[in-house]
Amino acid sequence: MNNPAAPTSEISKIKGALITVAKDVDIAASDALKFVAGVEKKSPAAFAGLAVVLGSVAKVLGDVQAAAANPAQAFSVSFDQATAADLKAVWPDIVQLCATWGIKL
Repeated sequence: MNNPAAPTSEISKIKGALITVAKDVDIAASDALKFVAGVEKKSPAAFAGLAVVLGSVAKVLGDVQAAAANPAQAFSVSFDQATAADLKAVWPDIVQLCATWGIKL
């Protein structure tokens, strides 16, 4: 015999699972934002310096064509003089911040 309630029941289970996943993602995103905001308040110079470094690394990693054409240069990160000077100035702050996460630079 056909059970017309079965499809509705399965759909309800799927909806429930999706709602649970969405809530978990929302909680994780909220936690990540709190963490980032805390780091930014704790050491704004280090946070800005890390953002510059990570942005530069992301740019290099995103350039797939350059990596394929010349693998030796694929992970070469370069900064202009002003950016290098700014990073050098905040490097002690970056080292100290990373140390709080257990990262030794």
